[in-house]
Amino acid sequence: MAATVAAGDRLVATFELEPDGRLDRAPDVAFIGRERWLAQMDHPGAFVGAPDLAVEVVSPSDRAGEWLSHGALAVLLMYPDTRSVVLRQANAALHLSGDDEIDLGPALPGFRAKVSELFPPPLLPGESSPP
Repeated sequence: MAATVAAGDRLVATFELEPDGRLDRAPDVAFIGRERWLAQMDHPGAFVGAPDLAVEVVSPSDRAGEWLSHGALAVLLMYPDTRSVVLRQANAALHLSGDDEIDLGPALPGFRAKVSELFPPPLLPGESSPP
């Protein structure tokens, strides 16, 4: 099972990207297929290797290339300010927004959605942000 570490009031799963254990990372959201998960369930510590899908809400420390170079099938970069995403795979990057449809297969088979469905609805004038 992947190791978890406390980060404030949440738990974070870590992924060991280098065989020597010197490069561990934790994406904002991760998906690992059942077969890969079961193969490592009894392994103590961090999950060895990259997740099948890593999702990062974009920040100055964007690590999409790092996830892909260590075996992730796809990385979804989310841009809340523009309500858009970039889907990065081995040799491609798709910029999508609004009603564009995103297909996360083979990293997450069967997952298809409009980009607009990945973000909460915009606030109406006078509404406050959720806590």
